[in-house]
Amino acid sequence: MAIIVVVNKLKDFTAEIPEVEIITAKTYLSEQKYAEVRNAKIINLCRSYSYQSTGYYISLLAAARGHKVIPDITTIQDTKTLSIIRIKSEEFSELIQKSLSKVTAEEFVIKIFFGKTMDPEMQPVPGAYYLRFF
Repeated sequence: MAIIVVVNKLKDFTAEIPEVEIITAKTYLSEQKYAEVRNAKIINLCRSYSYQSTGYYISLLAAARGHKVIPDITTIQDTKTLSIIRIKSEEFSELIQKSLSKVTAEEFVIKIFFGKTMDPEMQPVPGAYYLRFF
């Protein structure tokens, strides 16, 4: 499966990952070879997913091409809907409170990437959120 990360500008994502192609949104939208790729996973890291933005169209086009895309259009629309966010927040409130009850620091930072975190005690929170939305 081809894995393609789409960004607004190449300088936005400077990491080199084996077997992952990093391209710009303009390239994905305009080059024919990406329309012909089959069995691709598109990771849309564009700066905006608002309606009619480049990020929105990347996810829309990826779905139309039969590519598996993160985030998909349904996820983008759901995260823009306040009532959906409230429902999801209530579902995760207990899990979040339980996970954070062990934190004693005044300030706490958790880094989450695609439903994973390096802190095993916090893993239930991003894992549950990721599976729910993606």
